Amino acid sequence: ALLEEHKCSMSKMGALQALASHIQKTDDDKSVSSVLIALCHCVEKNDANKNTLIGLGITKSIECILRTTKCKKVISSAAKVITNLACYNAFAAQACLESKCVASLISTSRNIESLDTESCIAIMMACSNLSNTESNQILVGETGALQAILYYLENSDDSSVLKEASNACASVSYSASITRKRMGKLGAIEALVDIILYKGINDDINEAKSAVAASLALVTLIAEQTNRAFLEDSGELPSLVDLYEKTDSLDVLNAGAMFVCAMIPAPDKKAALLQEGRMSAIEKANGAQRILDRCSEMIYSRSHLPNWLIRGNASLRMAEDEACNLLEIPGRKNDVLANS
Repeated sequence: ALLEEHKCSMSKMGALQALASHIQKTDDDKSVSSVLIALCHCVEKNDANKNTLIGLGITKSIECILRTTKCKKVISSAAKVITNLACYNAFAAQACLESKCVASLISTSRNIESLDTESCIAIMMACSNLSNTESNQILVGETGALQAILYYLENSDDSSVLKEASNACASVSYSASITRKRMGKLGAIEALVDIILYKGINDDINEAKSAVAASLALVTLIAEQTNRAFLEDSGELPSLVDLYEKTDSLDVLNAGAMFVCAMIPAPDKKAALLQEGRMSAIEKANGAQRILDRCSEMIYSRSHLPNWLIRGNASLRMAEDEACNLLEIPGRKNDVLANS
């Protein structure tokens, strides 16, 4: 089933049906794990096989297995099946969530002491792939997954686990405002900031990947105004700006520039601040413009600037006369024109 041409024949030959039937009849951990891994390969990037397995009740079988197992390998294998079932398939993801197999995965993993890295990563990847629509993101939030994500963000020191937990945080919060608010209230913002500050300064590949993922998750969460206000009041912006300005990793620098652009107020709000003689929180942190300039020079010097960077630069550099025109308030530029 590792080969694409073989996947298509699995259902026709009755292999999927046989595996789905076998897994319901055995309680041997090694056998269960082997069957789950076989199913994981069968459904990878194959919607027909996914739909067949859903029809065979595989999610209910996984739910029953996870309710009783204490085997780390079985937990990891079950998480991988859920991950591949849900990948780019909203129907399969919804079926997994409605069957309660995801809730069983989360609750069982909590009861296992010192869960191994492979299992932690598999569970977080499952949470990410299940969150492929706004409604599914809300359903994922009802399984206990948000608390699990936060647990790994706060307690893991493994860069790979932190990367996947950050990805899961971003995924479950991507479209669903209610989930973004819940993640913020649970403490995800503080946890993500800590990861960035701890892992983001050096050019270590794995640490940089975790810092990038945490940065992008933070960008997702601050799309919610309450989360943005919390971060602005937390006192952490100067430290974040300083890290993004000094990091040795170009990937972290790029993610930092995205974060800065996300923190810059919308043009109308920036114009209103200028009219009141005030600066935004990201400008007060001192260094935002240097981050955008460094990103432009070191990453995009030989290519076109991305739109998000162009817009961020334009808003950050907005002058008072531009603010007057945007708000349609008589200002310096109008006076100059009147006197010319």
